[in-house]
Amino acid sequence: MATPRDHGDHTGPRWNRGGPLRQPEHLRLARGHRTRVGRHRFRAAVRYHAVSAPIPPMRVAILGGGPAGLSAGKVLTDQGVALTLFEKNAEVGGMARTIRHGPYRFDLGGHRFYTKNRAVRAFLDELFPEGLLSVARSSKIYFQGRYFDYPLKPMNAFFGMGPWTSVEILFDYLRQKLRPRPARSRNFEEWVVHAFGRKMFECYFKCYTEKVWGID
Repeated sequence: MATPRDHGDHTGPRWNRGGPLRQPEHLRLARGHRTRVGRHRFRAAVRYHAVSAPIPPMRVAILGGGPAGLSAGKVLTDQGVALTLFEKNAEVGGMARTIRHGPYRFDLGGHRFYTKNRAVRAFLDELFPEGLLSVARSSKIYFQGRYFDYPLKPMNAFFGMGPWTSVEILFDYLRQKLRPRPARSRNFEEWVVHAFGRKMFECYFKCYTEKVWGID
């Protein structure tokens, strides 16, 4: 009976040039071929079975128990996928969790949710069948002695920071719109700069994000 080491110890992904063998089930199936088929045919047989064999159930690892990680876990477990979720804190929830101290509760991070996506809204309604608490939003940002709408509206921001700063923001915004936008931004800063311009990022988004979320 042929084994991987019978052919020069071709273990691991080098067996299958079309992709690594996924699970031991494929390995056992490949070992059913005898050495008399030749080294190259043996490799071809392994490659064939690695592609044609049924894909075994997979197990997923989710890093972080915030809203995104918990949502991914909910969707996967509903589909019967086994998973392990890793969270460094004692409680899940990420930046949206509530800390309890005696009779008091303290919200950490944002606890309000905005969406225009019907599928996302339906998902939330499924998670909270008792219903989400809907309130009339009344939020303002106090910045440089003035109040701005929250979530931030471009026109409100453009013309609310004084004439010279507003002109800089407007021209920077138009300049960004004339430039080709990359298919994918590498980080939050790049996304804001491409969407609103560098001046707007430096005036508002940078300090706000660092203050509220603790990230840059």
